[in-house]
Amino acid sequence: MNGKKQKKLITEELTWEQLVICGNQSYESGRTDEALLEYDKALILNPNNSLIYHNRGILYYNMEKNEEALLDYNKAIELNSQDSKIYNNRGNLYSDLGRSDDALNDFNQAIKLDPNFSDAYNSRAMLYVDLGKNDQALIDFGQAIKLKAQSNILKNRGILLFNLNQFDEALKDFNEAINLTQNDSTLYLNAAIILQAQNKNQEALEHYNLSIKLNTNDQRAYKSRAMLYSNLGEVQLAVSDLSKAILLKSDDFNAYYHRGKLIIYWKQKQLNLALQDFNQSIRLNPKYQNAYDCRGCLFLELGENNKAESDFSKSIELNTRSSNSYNNLGNFFVSIGNYQEALKNYQQAIQLDAYNSIYLINLGQLHLKLNDFQQAFIFFLQANSHLDVNKQVQLSSIREIIEKMLQILLEIFTEIEKENKLIITQPLEFQVKLDSINEIKQIEISVENQLKIILQPISLQSKQHQFSQQVEQLQEILVDTRIKFSLIHQSLKKEQLVDANQEQQLDTNQDQQLNQQQLPNINIATIQSGITNLKEQNNNQYFYFKSLCYNLISFMQFCFEIQKTNKILPQSSIEKQNLIPNPFCTFKEEECISNIDQKESLIETICEALGYQDNFKQTIINRNFAQLYYIENNYSENLEIEFHLLAIDLATKQEGVPEINSYFDLVEKISKIQMKNLQITSNIFWKKGILDSIKIIQFIDNNINRIISDGLQYLRMWKEDCANEEVVVIHQSLAEQLMAETPVNGQPTYCSFCSIS
Repeated sequence: MNGKKQKKLITEELTWEQLVICGNQSYESGRTDEALLEYDKALILNPNNSLIYHNRGILYYNMEKNEEALLDYNKAIELNSQDSKIYNNRGNLYSDLGRSDDALNDFNQAIKLDPNFSDAYNSRAMLYVDLGKNDQALIDFGQAIKLKAQSNILKNRGILLFNLNQFDEALKDFNEAINLTQNDSTLYLNAAIILQAQNKNQEALEHYNLSIKLNTNDQRAYKSRAMLYSNLGEVQLAVSDLSKAILLKSDDFNAYYHRGKLIIYWKQKQLNLALQDFNQSIRLNPKYQNAYDCRGCLFLELGENNKAESDFSKSIELNTRSSNSYNNLGNFFVSIGNYQEALKNYQQAIQLDAYNSIYLINLGQLHLKLNDFQQAFIFFLQANSHLDVNKQVQLSSIREIIEKMLQILLEIFTEIEKENKLIITQPLEFQVKLDSINEIKQIEISVENQLKIILQPISLQSKQHQFSQQVEQLQEILVDTRIKFSLIHQSLKKEQLVDANQEQQLDTNQDQQLNQQQLPNINIATIQSGITNLKEQNNNQYFYFKSLCYNLISFMQFCFEIQKTNKILPQSSIEKQNLIPNPFCTFKEEECISNIDQKESLIETICEALGYQDNFKQTIINRNFAQLYYIENNYSENLEIEFHLLAIDLATKQEGVPEINSYFDLVEKISKIQMKNLQITSNIFWKKGILDSIKIIQFIDNNINRIISDGLQYLRMWKEDCANEEVVVIHQSLAEQLMAETPVNGQPTYCSFCSIS
């Protein structure tokens, strides 16, 4: 049949308009080959029709035939350059091809032709997201929604807001999109993830269930719900969901990894099942570092030391910045008794993550094994002080038990330290004192030996049940230690009943009291002399001195008031009201901030600099700052004297014009609050005093327990060790907590927000 006759037959069958309609119906039904044939027939009948080229271009685009799609879009625009929809669709194709400039030109042209074209604003917003221009993207999303609120546009903006850590706004967009389209499972899934992050677990679970009900084949939904079940302690349900996720996607190495970790908790006697999952995870992704870490810990538990060392070494080879891997390798060396290699690896872990309580605990345990009781105590104190800033999600499952363990450990160590000091200061005969010190030493050695046996190295893969027995044993040691000390005191009381000793003790006590009465007077005289010299010689240094004292004492007074109001302090402590010694108070009463709102704003800003932005009053209660008011030692009577001596010493070292290189905005904010009462706060030396007071408070916070234990002489270490250090604060956003494991390419992904689509 020749061409003319064939064309005549086609024309007799259907018009080109009818063929386009048939092509559209075939396309919507998923019959792409039929749709393509019908568009081709329509073009034979009407070869210069823009609509047909446009529709066929859309079909080619969805068939991923980008070259053919681009040719058809170009031809459609050539035939009709006023159709905004063609520019929008070609712009999307250009965007997929990485031709961002061409895409932007097309989106701009589409909006120019039709300023009310909602989809064009959405398309341009998506391009801005890819280009990292998030502010412009939000403007375009907003305009698109204003013109026509569509669920897909609300979802796209919600995903962007989520990635910008604006979780409440993102959740609002997802909920509005759900109201418009209730059959989109991904909307429920994304909303569920945010609700879970906000600890609204029941609402999150309901949304996960709805998402899975709408799409029973969404593997991401099962994985995300499994993580929620795991957090709720429903390990069996979590394992079940991960198993479903693996059935839907058998090459998901991450799902095998998480199921393996959960099986260890759920089926302690079937660790081989977990081992199989870790093996499969590594087979699917030989560069998946987390799987090597977990499998190494499992090998260590199974006693297969060589395999454990190999896995930890491989993990470090894959990522030399993985502090957890160094910690695990350190645990391995402890298990084989190679303490020096363990020390090197723990120190490397601390160097990479200085605030990690787990690593500090392990270092403390290691120093116990090395018979360094005091150094172990220091590391346990540091571990305890960093628990509040150590927000790692992985620590959540064992955090509570670690807190209990540290609390008992510190009580044991503190009891021993306190008894040693108490005996030394007691007015006893030399031999009696020596015998008591030896008794305490024997108790200390006994405690050390017991702790060496009880305490075991910790990793992020450790399980809570492993520590429960340790906590019980530590509690028994604490009780036993207190009983032994009580017996020592009973024996000493008998010695003190001897008349001759009583007379000698009285003389000795009088001498000591005389010395202790003189020392504060000497300190007061030193302070008064120092203040006079600063006023006469250098007014700027005097401003710095006043600022440092003012901010430190204001902060500590506020801490005291909070703890007194909440009845945290003992009654005897509350009775102590005169906090600033009157003889040398450097401020007039009217200079101090009396307005409670201003005072709270000042302290809240200082806490913000320290990283305590959420419920700073509760943080102050937890940190025990106010306890410092009741320290007494051989050098000063109280904290205010110490602050004045410290401020004078540092003020004399202030030369030249200081620079505020860190916390500039916060220092300015504090200065403006104080300016309402103290006009000199605009002085640069006053501002330097604000900055240094923040540093000192940070040092006190990091060493609070040691300062309370050892007295103010430990506080003086700030001048030697910390005066030039910047304040380091750990911040971790909610987005980081929601982040899944880091993939091989190093780019983080979210379990349900892998991309904007």
